[in-house]
Amino acid sequence: MTRGLLLIAVVVWFGGCKPKNEVSTDPAQNRYFSAYDTLYKQWGKIPTDSLRPKLDTYLAEFPENSEARLLAGYLAYSQADYQTAVFQYRKATEYQPNNSLYFSALGSSYNALNQSDSALAALQKALSLHDTTGGILLNISKAYLRKHEPEKSRQFVAMALQRDSSSPIVASGASYIFSGLGEAGKSQLYFERATKLGLKDTAGFARVLAGTLKLEDYYRTNY
Repeated sequence: MTRGLLLIAVVVWFGGCKPKNEVSTDPAQNRYFSAYDTLYKQWGKIPTDSLRPKLDTYLAEFPENSEARLLAGYLAYSQADYQTAVFQYRKATEYQPNNSLYFSALGSSYNALNQSDSALAALQKALSLHDTTGGILLNISKAYLRKHEPEKSRQFVAMALQRDSSSPIVASGASYIFSGLGEAGKSQLYFERATKLGLKDTAGFARVLAGTLKLEDYYRTNY
């Protein structure tokens, strides 16, 4: 598990953002779709270090492709390049100002940079666009946690749990939030719920799952 725990939901949503296969008599427009389709299909099949420069080259020619911006932002985030992720997501919101996913991803990136005010502005915009998923509510809770506003953090984590009670992503995120709130018992409870719901092991979490590292110690040193 990485610092990007609460961005996992973006991957789920993003899986549905496949490029549209349009047919046009305009060669440039055809290339707009076909070139991105080729890059999209390489995602997960070639190293991220190889895909990112290809996307940069594509975006230099077609800067308005917000879906390509979203992918570029996700790849940057996955390599802890949060500043670039913010840049790409902000560009995506400029081209698609009514897409809540882009604002949610932007808020996640600001959270990773500990820029809580900017994170809240982006996440509240996503909420105004009717994004009420557990993932975004958790990100808002995390931003308030970073701002040392525990009551608001509790309010939004409770909303996230009510919204997506059967999600391992939400349960694991709640575990992190309650750890930050100093509620170790609840943190452990939701961690156990997340594992029962199917939370996948990762190298970073192996010691926690093995019982050789306390959950609160993991969160304190990795977030």
